[in-house]
Amino acid sequence: MLDIRTLLVVMITTDLLLAGSLWMTLHSRHREGVGKWTISLAVQSLAFALLAGRGALPDALSIVVANALLAVAIVFQAAAIVEFNHRRLAVWAPYAAAGLVGALWIVLLPMSYRVRAIAAGLVFGTGMLAIVILIDQLRLVLSTQTRWIMIGGFIAGAFSFYARAIAAWLSPEMISGLLAPSLFQSVIFIWAFAAIVVTSFGFLLMHTERAEAQSNRLAITDPLTGTLNRRIFVELAERELAICRLENASFSLMMLDLDLFKHVNDNYGHQSGDAVLKRFAEIVQECLRKEDLLVRYGGEEFCVLLPRVSAERAQVLAERVRARVAHSVFNITRQSIRITTSIGISWIERGEKGSVDEILARADEALYLAKESGRNRVIALPLTTSHTAALLNVLKRER
Repeated sequence: MLDIRTLLVVMITTDLLLAGSLWMTLHSRHREGVGKWTISLAVQSLAFALLAGRGALPDALSIVVANALLAVAIVFQAAAIVEFNHRRLAVWAPYAAAGLVGALWIVLLPMSYRVRAIAAGLVFGTGMLAIVILIDQLRLVLSTQTRWIMIGGFIAGAFSFYARAIAAWLSPEMISGLLAPSLFQSVIFIWAFAAIVVTSFGFLLMHTERAEAQSNRLAITDPLTGTLNRRIFVELAERELAICRLENASFSLMMLDLDLFKHVNDNYGHQSGDAVLKRFAEIVQECLRKEDLLVRYGGEEFCVLLPRVSAERAQVLAERVRARVAHSVFNITRQSIRITTSIGISWIERGEKGSVDEILARADEALYLAKESGRNRVIALPLTTSHTAALLNVLKRER
């Protein structure tokens, strides 16, 4: 059997070490629950210190205040989980928990330890199961492994409280007092200690996963517009083209460029230019299907991969995008401006040979022709030279 007061000292030390370690490791992410989790560990360590002083401290501190602080610690852990999920728990929740539990223990103070042990098991065990429900809501955010580590840790914590409540109900002699030494007490406190370590480790894993996901997303997306970036373009285009060939489907590609965008930067500043680019990407994305891929190719130039889309459908889509942009109002620096876009299209029909580089070059050529022939228009060029030459001749005659 282990001395319970010694176990409480170990739990206090562990809480403080975990709080310091998490804060030093994740301090830059304190708005995602780290601050609240750290507070919960600090408050929990203070509660354990008051519990360890049972008999030496007044009952108002070692019983009423200690249990109120345990309730506050659990609520702060719940708040940390909620904040990690980009939501907020009511600011008054920890204070309400402290007031309710404190009031309850004032009522229970004259009663037997058995009654208080049962009450503690039901209140705190249920609180930990409530956190399990919050964690389960993160199934789309966390990996299955990390989610179950957190769930397992809190279920273990709930079990330690419920087990003491059941023991107090069925066999009061097993826990005649908080610090009374017994094998059962030792096992329960060690179980609770393990729950503290596992849940804090799981919380660290939650943030590690999120950091890795954000790093991966930044590696393939443009931070301004949220679209895919040029780095990933070739890989995605080659993959989609290969799939289209296997399915004997068409593959189209659009190149888009904002007309006279330099004037926006020169007249309104680069911050306004960034706002225009962001809104432009949103407008284009609204016109696309889920399987279409929007890429910021460079500067004000964008590219759209259109797997399984024929030339005719690509032209219809491009005209829709052009019209939507032309009729949209871009709000910048307390005023509104209008922007137009030129679009070049090329494609590979079913069974037709051609590479991503070739279709990209032809779409870029079509975009150049759209710019040269007046802007705010769509021009489509097939890969075959004969059609391109014919179109060039038409454009020359128009001039």
